[in-house]
Amino acid sequence: MKTLVLILVMGLCSLSSNSVNCLKMDLVLLLDFSGSLDGEEEHGHVISALNVFVEKFILGEDNVKISIIIFNDYPIFISHLSSNKKELQKSIDKIKYYAAKGNTNMKEALNVAYEELMFSEFYRENARKTIILISDGIPSEGENNMGETLKISEEIKSCGVNICGVWIPWNKENGYYYHSNKTGKEFMEKVISSSCFVVSKNYAELALAFEKLDPCF
Repeated sequence: MKTLVLILVMGLCSLSSNSVNCLKMDLVLLLDFSGSLDGEEEHGHVISALNVFVEKFILGEDNVKISIIIFNDYPIFISHLSSNKKELQKSIDKIKYYAAKGNTNMKEALNVAYEELMFSEFYRENARKTIILISDGIPSEGENNMGETLKISEEIKSCGVNICGVWIPWNKENGYYYHSNKTGKEFMEKVISSSCFVVSKNYAELALAFEKLDPCF
């Protein structure tokens, strides 16, 4: 996949998160779908939680639109920004056909989410822009990638886009559960905006975590 590059021009970063009505919001759910999300059971929890999340909002042209992107080695659109609840639910159900595998290319995922919010055909002026990142928190390919990911997140936030986070410390790989170290949590806290951050013990509790998350902070 061709690597996308953020072109951050001051004129394109004029959106202020304090100048828009939160009821009108474009929201991208960015879900880590790397090898740590292993098995049909976890897929089922994710699908259930995303459906609960979609039900949480009033969707519409003058209200909330939601996009869903999964990512591992590269980002994959499950749905572009949409206010059609039935179509979103159909798209969410298709997640079961995607295998969780590969690396955690968080930098590219944030990049694509930003472009969906700010430069795509679905862009809406004066809509609050929010990304919700769901991950165990560690990008692949070492410290260099972590630094580049943080740089991208800071540039995105400087353009008025809020980044919320759901950190999942317990994951399953090769049939065994493991606990992500605290570096993952610390990294996620650097990526997000302010205090828009919750912890979900595992994928089974993701729906409960969504209930605690306030993307309109």
